[in-house]
Amino acid sequence: MEPLTLGEIGYEAYRQQSGGKSLVSGADIPEFLALPAAIKEAWEAAGKAVAASVGRADATTGEVHP
Repeated sequence: MEPLTLGEIGYEAYRQQSGGKSLVSGADIPEFLALPAAIKEAWEAAGKAVAASVGRADATTGEVHP
């Protein structure tokens, strides 16, 4: 099994938290690998942005400090 990317980790956390449903429409959402490329790329960008901020984030609140 290959390691998950940052985008996959974030997306799978969203899927788990939302019960596998879109919080906008209520529709079932697919597994990460079934997503269109543009959506996977957006999740990867989000994951990289979070990772870049981790060292500056408050562990309790999640707020990022400059």
